[in-house]
Amino acid sequence: MRYGAVLRAGIPHARIRRIDVSEAHALPGVHAVLTWEDIPGENRHGLIHRDWSVLCADKVRYVGDAVALVAAESPEAARQALEHIRVEYEPLPVVADLSQARRPDAPRVHEEWPNGNLLTELYIQRGDLERGFAEADVVIERTYQTPAIDHAFLEPECAVARRGENGRIEGYVGSQIPCADRAQIAAALEEDVRVIATMMGGGFSGKEDIAAVANGIDHAVGTRIRRLPLRGVSS
Repeated sequence: MRYGAVLRAGIPHARIRRIDVSEAHALPGVHAVLTWEDIPGENRHGLIHRDWSVLCADKVRYVGDAVALVAAESPEAARQALEHIRVEYEPLPVVADLSQARRPDAPRVHEEWPNGNLLTELYIQRGDLERGFAEADVVIERTYQTPAIDHAFLEPECAVARRGENGRIEGYVGSQIPCADRAQIAAALEEDVRVIATMMGGGFSGKEDIAAVANGIDHAVGTRIRRLPLRGVSS
């Protein structure tokens, strides 16, 4: 068993100018340090659009973007190796909220999107809105804002990847959508994979992205390169 650790961007928006993993490679107990160049297939995944890098190549778009993956003999050795990976960034203007993101002059998070920073639009119409306002006893017009929320399940997000006896990569994840996970992992590895949905615990639609796909792909890539079981837990 080898233990995986992922180097995250740590900054919200920047171009990657250089990644140097030579120091991390040389540390005792480190078996592999992987970057985007080690992704054999599609280096993108996502449920709505495939716009989320498995390991970032030229740009990071949020502080949690994965830049490099370490496989080591212990969790401590893996975390130590992360400190020896050198990444040179060119900081870019940050898109910090929805109002800024929709402005015409806002920095493009995804330059290739034709609609700027807009992911999608949904139009829902039911009944006669104008008539409803006209017949209402009181009409209040204000701008209401709600706070950002996230799914607060208690257990950590984790994944284990290994080579099965038949040579196929198997991933064990606590996922709500193992079939979609399998398709995205297979696209990144360019080979047949099996995803096994383990006891999930809490979910609430929160285990449809990072828990299975990001951890699963990263650790499956590590297993593919090193041909050893690899385990990782998000902290």
